[in-house]
Amino acid sequence: MMAGLEWKMRTQGNPINWWRVFFSIAYLVAGGGIIYVRRQEMFYLEQQVASYQLDRFLWCLSASFLGFSVLVFQLWRHPKSPFPTYITYYPVMLAVIGMCQ
Repeated sequence: MMAGLEWKMRTQGNPINWWRVFFSIAYLVAGGGIIYVRRQEMFYLEQQVASYQLDRFLWCLSASFLGFSVLVFQLWRHPKSPFPTYITYYPVMLAVIGMCQ
């Protein structure tokens, strides 16, 4: 707990990394967009008969995107560049997390 607080104190004076801001908003829009586009299929009252449901996966994927956007939001002042991990590594990991739910 203390290490995270010390890191936050060290980075508080750093300028905002605008690429991290962009990716935070992009992941937020992606997660919200999935929910918005598939809202009729995701929110149903009766259980569907199919054993694997695409909408359940999309719900988990959108929740992962929304959660990741909050984490990225906390790192706006981190000076390290988000490339290429925010484009290659994290989308794949979030999709895997969405499949495991």
